[in-house]
Amino acid sequence: CAVKAAISEGIIPGGGIPLMKISKILTTNKGNLIETKSEICKRGYEVVLKSITSPFNQILLNSGLGEEAIRIISDSCYNHNNKNLGYNPLTDEFVDFFDKGIVDPFKVTRLALFNAINIASNLLTTEALVLNNPTTSDADLSMDMLNNIS
Repeated sequence: CAVKAAISEGIIPGGGIPLMKISKILTTNKGNLIETKSEICKRGYEVVLKSITSPFNQILLNSGLGEEAIRIISDSCYNHNNKNLGYNPLTDEFVDFFDKGIVDPFKVTRLALFNAINIASNLLTTEALVLNNPTTSDADLSMDMLNNIS
């Protein structure tokens, strides 16, 4: 499936790099995008900004890096002019992800973002979340998610 997706729409650097770069564009143009919008639009905008940087940050967190190291690495990649630059925790170095073959199908990333926006939109407009047979931890997690949206 990944090969078919890559053939149909191409590839992009992996590791959440493109989404992080998009967050830079959205942050830079924030005033123009939401200054006259409703409060719910502003909340949705903040959710999107937070969520599109999450894949990159989660990969670094999963590699065992601390929060301060993640912030420094994230800032370095975020502010670098090379749109393909990412951090490889296995080699502890910044590399061009295309050169190293660290890529994702564009279609997969596009659809993941599209679906995430739809879910966030539903949560913001309904202000409710229904789980099938939730355990206590699932219910706590759901409440944490809803509380962190605002």
